[in-house]
Amino acid sequence: MFVSYNDGVEIMLVFSLPQLINNFLESLEVERNLSKFTIRNYRHYLRRFTGWIVKQNPRFMIGHLSLEDIRQYRLWLSRLTQRQGQK
Repeated sequence: MFVSYNDGVEIMLVFSLPQLINNFLESLEVERNLSKFTIRNYRHYLRRFTGWIVKQNPRFMIGHLSLEDIRQYRLWLSRLTQRQGQK
């Protein structure tokens, strides 16, 4: 992620996926005043996504997340739900 300043200088900001998730969850709590249960659910599913994406690519970097990654994750979730429903 890059931040550009008026003088044309760009500074690369590096955030880990867990840091970004924490920042997001804190913003939900403070800025949107969501319940602790809603935030707990967001945390659960974001951790599930993190586990999946890192398993797919152990060197994953958030700046390289693509729509195809999201599509593949949704497909994986759909198939997981189908397998669990068959038990």
